[in-house]
Amino acid sequence: MKLVHAYRTLIPVLLVMSAFFVVSAANASGSKQLILETEPEETVIDLVNKLVIGADGRILATPTDPEVCQGNTSEPCEECECGDVDVQLSSFSINDQESSLTIDQGDSLAFRWESRGAWSCQAIGDFPGWTGDGKPQRSIGFQHTVDTGTVSEGIYTAGLRCANGPVLSDSREVTITVDEESSSPEPDPGSCSSARQLPTVWQRQSSCVAGNSAADCRKLSSVFGGDGSLMSMDTGNIRTIIMNTSSNYEYVAMEFNTSKMSSTDRRRFSLEYPQNPYASYNSGTKMITVSTCPGDFNKQAILDDGGCYFEGSPWINNGLVVGGTVGIGGPDSTATCKLELGKSYYLNILYTSSPAGTEPEAIEPSSCADGAPGCGDQWSPQ
Repeated sequence: MKLVHAYRTLIPVLLVMSAFFVVSAANASGSKQLILETEPEETVIDLVNKLVIGADGRILATPTDPEVCQGNTSEPCEECECGDVDVQLSSFSINDQESSLTIDQGDSLAFRWESRGAWSCQAIGDFPGWTGDGKPQRSIGFQHTVDTGTVSEGIYTAGLRCANGPVLSDSREVTITVDEESSSPEPDPGSCSSARQLPTVWQRQSSCVAGNSAADCRKLSSVFGGDGSLMSMDTGNIRTIIMNTSSNYEYVAMEFNTSKMSSTDRRRFSLEYPQNPYASYNSGTKMITVSTCPGDFNKQAILDDGGCYFEGSPWINNGLVVGGTVGIGGPDSTATCKLELGKSYYLNILYTSSPAGTEPEAIEPSSCADGAPGCGDQWSPQ
């Protein structure tokens, strides 16, 4: 959600005196202006209330914002006169749909919107778990994920309206039809041979998204949005996938399916080093596979079963993946990884120092978490 002037509005400003500017403090406790003796001229900031100078020399002040509508009521209203203040809700979508969509119980919904000139936004509609609360993210809009595992079958609406003081934007709504959970068979991890399973010291992670502990990392849809099919991912959901936060023996296995993919469709992930505010996590060499078994890193068994084993250059980093792109698509696509249609798979990831192709029982963990809160990479679906 893009906001214009939003963060300058009625936010207390805490100033610490330094050698870079001088605050005019004469009668400061009775003044409704903050005057900074800056060069080449003074900076005058009008205040909502009187400023307070603490005993430690710190100044607490609340600046006014000329862009904020000053109506006669603090509640949003339809007919308040507020000059030329303009509030727009420029987009609102759920799983990339702007009017209606149908999902199965248990699918995740990714709400995404952008606004301009808004100070706050409020959810409308009757969909359980949809609140509309939260602060915006830069440029890409705000994103909010809701899991539907406990939502009853039925038809719901979910929408949004934004405001700047009493000035309201137009509202937008999407109709959501929730069907009974799909009865299509899921892969049975117990059917995977022991040769395709990691030793029990390795632990599958259910939480792996930095800043979003609610995302279930056993499902691709819960991390990247969509209904579980690869093509339904929300390409705006850039995520930092983190592991090895408690132990070096951690891996992720995210389930997805190719049920809504044509033979030429493809999706890919761009992998980069973690960015702020998660730059303290270390990237590292990784094994990345797509298999019908969760936690399957047995190269030959994966390839024999029509899965994919991603590798980098055999002369660099032992053939392991560091960054770049991971492409997945249909059997006639240009993706490196070509999958059978209408089938369920797992995207498997772990950090390791062992060369590509190492048998599962011999895989050694990476030391990328040493001196850091864990290992991680930024994953951008495209």
